[in-house]
Amino acid sequence: MNRCLDAFPKLKQLLELFARIEDTDDVHAGYTELACVVPSDPKWHEGNLARLHPRAWDGFVEKFHRQLSTQRASDRRRQFWELLNESRGYVWLADHGYSEIEFIPGARKKKRADLIAKSTRRAILEVKTINRSDDDRKREKKRNDPTFLVDYITNLSALVKKLTERTDPLSSFIWEHLPEPTQELLARFIPETSDAMQLESRLTESLKRIIEGPCIYEPMRFSGIGREKFQDLTRHLLEECRRGGPMGSPNVVSLNRCLLDDAYEEDLCKWWKSQTVEFFGPDMPIPVKLLKRLEGPIETAQRQIEETLKHTGPVDRRIVLLIINRDFGCSNVTMKQLEANLQKPDLEVVCEIGDF
Repeated sequence: MNRCLDAFPKLKQLLELFARIEDTDDVHAGYTELACVVPSDPKWHEGNLARLHPRAWDGFVEKFHRQLSTQRASDRRRQFWELLNESRGYVWLADHGYSEIEFIPGARKKKRADLIAKSTRRAILEVKTINRSDDDRKREKKRNDPTFLVDYITNLSALVKKLTERTDPLSSFIWEHLPEPTQELLARFIPETSDAMQLESRLTESLKRIIEGPCIYEPMRFSGIGREKFQDLTRHLLEECRRGGPMGSPNVVSLNRCLLDDAYEEDLCKWWKSQTVEFFGPDMPIPVKLLKRLEGPIETAQRQIEETLKHTGPVDRRIVLLIINRDFGCSNVTMKQLEANLQKPDLEVVCEIGDF
């Protein structure tokens, strides 16, 4: 392992420090595999760390030790990643013509910005890592699954009427794919009875099988639904299908779910309402949910910048760098769209994709 880390001397120093903090009795505890602690591209992060000025590096290591040693054991790896991302702020400032950049030590019980450029061109920068916990990921994976159909039917009576009357091609298609016992329950449906509860359960199971099956889209089948009624995600997935794009099984399931949601917009719970993370495509608008989620970190960054300025004086630029975990599904195109949407009169917002 040491031989492997010799190629990454800066990361090696941080990992050894991390190991000592993790277990003072065993200097190599928590230092077993590079991939367990370091983000996915150690060479790239080593390159960033190598660009730190020696004085800034010393300040970074000191802050690294202080931050990790005060964290709970369960939070130290997350803090490791966030501190590693913080060093990217130095690189961003250096790439934009700033020099003599220092990591700002945090005052006790006070949150301050991370970096300040102390040259003639003065700037102050706060780095925010937009990450998710493992528990969050598990919940999101479940809720973002298009086959997650808890409380899926919102207007059972209206849906039953459409399916039994079969006045449109899609309702006829669904009826033909229902088991005979479910068809019988539909035919004798009476609201607010035990049979109605049983019907809702069986109908949900049948819709789930349709969603998980082959692509249900055919122009004639959806001829009664104008494309203007389709949500952005439906149109995007249909376009992928038309172009012969990557319409593998997960995308087909997503498309089927979206098509049913749009066709029965008043009767079924929309997938996007249950999602905690939204689908991104380079040609799609930024979802409102993500913009909303980033407001908190930006407001926090502004407060920390203001607190730091009480002790450092005025600056020319106030910047917040958002490092957004790649598993949010963002692309570099998304980053540029986010930057354009998040700018504030007294704050420059920069977005980058994080690999951690």
